[in-house]
Amino acid sequence: IEQGQISKLLWSSQEVASDSRTASVGDPHLVFVRHHTLYASYSEIQWTAYKCSQVLKDNTERERLMQRIEPAGACPVKGGTDLLSKQQAEKWLAEVAENTPKTDAKGVTLQAPVKALPEGANPQERQPYGWEDKPLFQETAIEALTSQVLGPYQNDYLFLVLRDDIGVMRDLASAQLKVADWIEQWSADDAGQRQYLTGAYIQSLYEVNPTRLEALSATDPEVEALKEDTTSEQQAAIYEHLQARRESGGPSRYDDVAFWRNSPNPGVQAWFRMYDALGDVKWQKHAKAIDQLERQSKDALYGDKIGQRGIDDLVNRADMEAFVSQQQQLLNHWHQRLAAIREDRLHMITGGYFHRAAWYYDFEQNAQIQQRLEAEFVCVAALCGNRAATEKLAAFLEQNPLTVVPGLETLTLADQLDVSKKLLDLSNFSIQVATAQDSLASVN
Repeated sequence: IEQGQISKLLWSSQEVASDSRTASVGDPHLVFVRHHTLYASYSEIQWTAYKCSQVLKDNTERERLMQRIEPAGACPVKGGTDLLSKQQAEKWLAEVAENTPKTDAKGVTLQAPVKALPEGANPQERQPYGWEDKPLFQETAIEALTSQVLGPYQNDYLFLVLRDDIGVMRDLASAQLKVADWIEQWSADDAGQRQYLTGAYIQSLYEVNPTRLEALSATDPEVEALKEDTTSEQQAAIYEHLQARRESGGPSRYDDVAFWRNSPNPGVQAWFRMYDALGDVKWQKHAKAIDQLERQSKDALYGDKIGQRGIDDLVNRADMEAFVSQQQQLLNHWHQRLAAIREDRLHMITGGYFHRAAWYYDFEQNAQIQQRLEAEFVCVAALCGNRAATEKLAAFLEQNPLTVVPGLETLTLADQLDVSKKLLDLSNFSIQVATAQDSLASVN
């Protein structure tokens, strides 16, 4: 298959004798009787004769390793399992769907939605499917595919959807490398990074956030009590109040709450959102600590003594805050994307997707051993970004001992069960040997 189209038919008999097949044996067309059951499997390499016989001669292996296709159960409009109709292909095949104008119920052409990206995002993020390991995406009209269908079957064909789990994992690994490279490029901009770090440090001197609240709670009992007695939602309301309070006035703990309730002042409204989130009891209990946090912020901004200069006298705070916020949004965007990619990659590895898909590598062939190891390296490189991910991967490996030794997934199911038993026996023997000295000591 080349460029999504069948270019050459390399084999069509019941047995395969050669590991390499290059000569055409017939016209490159796939025509099947509707009531026949088909088995299909995507592969990055050509199967050896041994691997072909593994699924040709054993129905259990075919069911385990290949996609079972039932054309008889497919609908001409709604398709079927792993089969798409033309209407579905126009909607779900990316190369076609991206090229097809969208219309509303009245037939009016709709504008394609523009992906919202933070300022400073890498231009590659706007390229369709720019995360592919090998750039394959190319806008295509559906007719470029349907024109390949033979004349007698122009109204009697379906699109076959093949699983390519290793290809998906390659794309995810490529996407992760791209995001990591964007972050590295950002870090390499010395002037921009210096401006960001300086601004973030200055902002930390007056802005109350979870990090600062945690630091203050370590030395101030009243702040510690506030932190321990409030939820994250209540603390978020306190942060909002303190931010608004820097710029405008509002009620204090000594004022009549009802008097201020209908004030249009933004600072007052932020205060009431905090007050409503805390409730009167918690507000009265922690008002002193909140007032103290407010006073510390204002002292840093405007100076705590008459004539003393504060941050507002030394920097253009509005521009600084705008720049820091823009950079934080950009970094958060990239780190969230990085975390999502890693989560998907870990899900596929611990879900067994790689080891099920890698069955067709023949470990009697040195070249395929190398190809298998290289494929696995790409799929697992830089996989875990935190301790939780590492523990999840370790648990998967412990529960699936066959995955620890590369290539065991290429064995037949019967051989895998036999090897699993031997590995378990070896593990139990190792444990017994390791504890033998302690056992002898207890007897003595």
